[in-house]
Amino acid sequence: MSTLSVHDILRIAAEAYAEESGGLCTLPATREEALAHTNGDTLGDFIVLELHEALDGEPPARLLSRAINALSTARDQLNAVISALEDHVEPEELNIL
Repeated sequence: MSTLSVHDILRIAAEAYAEESGGLCTLPATREEALAHTNGDTLGDFIVLELHEALDGEPPARLLSRAINALSTARDQLNAVISALEDHVEPEELNIL
């Protein structure tokens, strides 16, 4: 298994994020840019900040697993919020999604 750097992980995340949005959304290039919230994309800011927070101080061999774990935990938390909200909506209202 290859060892990826923080830069590599952020590059992969940025490419995937841009691709998923059809090129409309881009991740902030730096932690500082994410903290400044200059692009209006709070999800993009969150991804960059979450990765930096999770990866700071981690040994190179653990970076990729920590990145995956941090974002998986965030996904699970977001899914829990979505599920809780869906519990309060009528089924026909979900058709707009």
